[in-house]
Amino acid sequence: FDIIGNMVIARPMAQKDKDVAHWAYSWDGRNRNGRLVGTGVYSGIIRVFYGSELALTKRIRIGVKR
Repeated sequence: FDIIGNMVIARPMAQKDKDVAHWAYSWDGRNRNGRLVGTGVYSGIIRVFYGSELALTKRIRIGVKR
């Protein structure tokens, strides 16, 4: 999300190792239209589900400098 709450992008994470609960996500700094986002602070929300039940929510901040 950008500073005023607009969603920039939403994507599922891929499991990195099938034998271990290890997940990774790499953001290329582009919005959902494929354009590079500007310099600023963005908020990320990570939601972990166990089956269909929400198990964990984590908020993070992401700084972008161009």
